[in-house]
Amino acid sequence: MTCFCAITVFCAYSFGTALFATVSAISHDSLRVVFDQGAFYLLGATIGLLALIWIMIYQGILMRELTKKLTSWFSRIAVTGILTAFILPVVSHVVVEKIVLNKGYEICTAETSTWFYLSEIVYLKVGSACLP
Repeated sequence: MTCFCAITVFCAYSFGTALFATVSAISHDSLRVVFDQGAFYLLGATIGLLALIWIMIYQGILMRELTKKLTSWFSRIAVTGILTAFILPVVSHVVVEKIVLNKGYEICTAETSTWFYLSEIVYLKVGSACLP
């Protein structure tokens, strides 16, 4: 259970840090905005893991049986986490891209990196040097 808790904290921290960095850079009109799309998958993982941890606490520590109502509730939370993991990164990428392009940024393809479905997209103010 400790391992699940540590992974959950890591996922939540990584998502929060990436969200804060992106929002902060946009709101402060920075020269460089980095959108870490991979970190946005971790919110769904956090939600799913929290449901799993709660089940482990409920059954393992409190020694109580899950009722049908609780099982249904935890299942919905887990499904919500899975859906969030698949939907949030795509939607947030579209929203962030629209905002930054409207604020006068352009994609710096030399600094943008992609590995499988994980992308770190770098936007620079128009006229800034895009270094490889």
